Amino acid sequence: MIGERLKMARAMAGLTMRELAERARVSHQAIGKYEKGTATPSSQVLIRLSKVLGVRMEFLMRPRVVELSEVEFRKKKAAPRKNLAAIEATVRDRIERYALAESFFPEEKQARVTHYELTDVEDAEEKAKAWRKAWKLGWDPIENLVETAEAHGIKVVVIDAPEGFDGLAVWIDEEIPCLVVNENLTECRFRLTFAHEMGHIVARGIEDWPEKRREDAAFRLGAAFLVPKEMAYAELGEKRRTLDWAELITLKQVYGLSIQAWIVRAAQLGIVSEAVKARLFRQLGKRGWRREEPGDKRTQERSYRFARLLLRAVTEDCISEERAAEIYGESLEAFRRKVTEDRLNAACPDH
Repeated sequence: MIGERLKMARAMAGLTMRELAERARVSHQAIGKYEKGTATPSSQVLIRLSKVLGVRMEFLMRPRVVELSEVEFRKKKAAPRKNLAAIEATVRDRIERYALAESFFPEEKQARVTHYELTDVEDAEEKAKAWRKAWKLGWDPIENLVETAEAHGIKVVVIDAPEGFDGLAVWIDEEIPCLVVNENLTECRFRLTFAHEMGHIVARGIEDWPEKRREDAAFRLGAAFLVPKEMAYAELGEKRRTLDWAELITLKQVYGLSIQAWIVRAAQLGIVSEAVKARLFRQLGKRGWRREEPGDKRTQERSYRFARLLLRAVTEDCISEERAAEIYGESLEAFRRKVTEDRLNAACPDH
């Protein structure tokens, strides 16, 4: 088991076997044997390895390695493979910590995710309406997508990832859906990425479609979940010759959906023509808004369930504060500070 943990930690640190061997003052062959499980490092070597890798000894000795399946990165083509390996290892670590927090309350069962069968891309509109109804969301803008998803059976891991990675949908042990998103995205990009990934999780019947059609379906389902057609018609009307920039900026602030996404949504629903959409995008380019729009800000949406479970475990004397901090992956002082901040942000999003 140490071999699997060592591989994970090395991937998270972005080190090759040779680089790890040099820094930990052991041979390259020894690292290979440790990772294959044909040799076990001594306690002194383990201490050196943990220091070099920036992980606690608890991490290397932790017994369970979760299995991730259907890992589908939504990324820029330029994202280095080493970065993606580090992200996947980080996700495994976070999910294992999350599972440890849940293990203190085995009587609690998370909701099961509802799935929707799609026969074509256009079918996403009606399925998104059924999805919102099943989650009892009504027609209002969704304030916190992360909390909403976790309340309905989707695990969420928000990570500090390098540029080039937006998000991924993955299944834990082939049965629990998990959504991973980069916390460094702008609010609008975060929400659209998040909704797109949820589309991949809840959609059924698209698995054998060509990749572009599959992505289009997940995007359409996610966009329709964020702004159902009834809401779009109520805000914009059913037929328009063009759209006003001030109007789009206001809608962006209300729904957390970018100006560009609103233009695409309007074209999807036939509110504006494809020609109008193309013209608006040309104007966006001239204004310099393709890369950075007015009102862009870094997302504040986070998952608080993990921290809440650990706080509850401490309060009910299931574990010590020190153990909670260890599972959380922070020092005790940092854990207390982080939990306080999370509580304030949860209560007052604009704090």
